[in-house]
Amino acid sequence: MWLHSGLGDALQDTRFSPITSEEVPHLSCGVSLLTDFEPAKSWDDWEALSQVGRHGIRIVFADERGVRRSATYLPEVAEEQRWTKTEAIDSLLRKGGFRGRITPAVRQSVSLTRYQSSKTTATFAEFEDFTRARAATAE
Repeated sequence: MWLHSGLGDALQDTRFSPITSEEVPHLSCGVSLLTDFEPAKSWDDWEALSQVGRHGIRIVFADERGVRRSATYLPEVAEEQRWTKTEAIDSLLRKGGFRGRITPAVRQSVSLTRYQSSKTTATFAEFEDFTRARAATAE
């Protein structure tokens, strides 16, 4: 369920400009396999910032109109941004569409699921090599 809806969200993500054909040869693509999902005891029950077993986090919350929303960050995001747990949760709330004032009570109302991931990356050139090799094998 998450994969299907996540791909649709990614294709409609207006935070980024569309990719041009000139950019394609310079691209790389990363894929993260998400594993070991477990409910957290609270909004801050997760490991971050270069700690062994650090977690990705997914939150579910009600916005200021009571609409259920969700958002997720992969394990590397909080570390890359050098966020505290509070900053990461506040950013996730904003990413998920929360527009009100973020208070300790808002954070406490968040339902958090933590997970781990395994990531692999390929450049466009590696993808082309793989495609050529596969086509040659199929002949």
